[in-house]
Amino acid sequence: MKRGRWSRRLPGLLVAVSLALAAPAIAGPAAQSPSREELSALPPAPGERSIEGRLLAPCCYQGTLDAHESEPAQALRMQIRGRLYAGETVEAVEASLIQQYGERIRATSPRDPLPFVAAGLLAVAALAGLGVLRVLRRWRRAASAGIPAPALAPADAYDARLDAELTEMD
Repeated sequence: MKRGRWSRRLPGLLVAVSLALAAPAIAGPAAQSPSREELSALPPAPGERSIEGRLLAPCCYQGTLDAHESEPAQALRMQIRGRLYAGETVEAVEASLIQQYGERIRATSPRDPLPFVAAGLLAVAALAGLGVLRVLRRWRRAASAGIPAPALAPADAYDARLDAELTEMD
């Protein structure tokens, strides 16, 4: 017999709902989370701005949370602030939001591109250096073989002609 998607998740869902309903009664009134108005009156929690700059607003995935003004973005900012004031670490909050919304919520790549850029620049510099060495060797071989440098056109004749044309224009 094949079980449906909801029948597999139902026991876990029931446990989660019962724990969520029982948690305020067990913890007492001191554990009540602050309201949205109370959270918005508080200053930003340490690390809050860095999370908001690294995550996209889940309504459209177009702007980061720190600059987006939609209702879902504001609600998520208040959720982040509340969780940080409750004592969760910045890494734990960010990891849970990424788990909840998926990798698409990240505004930046989790991998740092700096090592790849540095390796690419080093490779380009090495190739340029090899090219310069090759040109210098060719010049040295040409000089030692007695090959004359290419003759340049006499500049004096051109200078005199240019001077004469310029004086005629005046």
